[in-house]
Amino acid sequence: MTKNILHSSKTTEWYTPPHLIELARKVMGKIDLDPASNNVAQKWIKAEKYYTIEDDGLTKIWTGNVWLNPPYGNGITTKWIDKLLEEYGSMVMPEAIILVRPAVSSRWFNTLAQNFVRCETLFRIRFIDANGTEQKSPAHGNVLFYVGKKNMGTFVEVFDRIGVISRPI
Repeated sequence: MTKNILHSSKTTEWYTPPHLIELARKVMGKIDLDPASNNVAQKWIKAEKYYTIEDDGLTKIWTGNVWLNPPYGNGITTKWIDKLLEEYGSMVMPEAIILVRPAVSSRWFNTLAQNFVRCETLFRIRFIDANGTEQKSPAHGNVLFYVGKKNMGTFVEVFDRIGVISRPI
């Protein structure tokens, strides 16, 4: 859930706006786990369980319906996507919705695009900082992937309102 962007030598965390979390909840019914989160974001995500940077969600088992907005930058997204695919393959995580940058030339993006439905947003998401302030001018677009089978049709129906839906090749 946490989105890290480097500014000078400081790391700023940006959080997914509540309206996108509500769309994810419409698809999955509930959010059981947010493995890359913190106390601020959980005010509106309200996952049954979440891991903070101190907990290191990459070292935990992910179960149930997962919401994931992984940290970005310096190859870290790859680690989170690899973990997501590992947990999905183990059958303990039935479905997930993930929010990432559309890094179309990356291995992880192509793996997701070849296997799962996605929504490329029609707008740049204005993430929220720890003070509740929205970004003024987001630097890049976003894409949400639905990893699962159970509610793929619902994902298409719900997220079609905010972006272009693409199905796996």
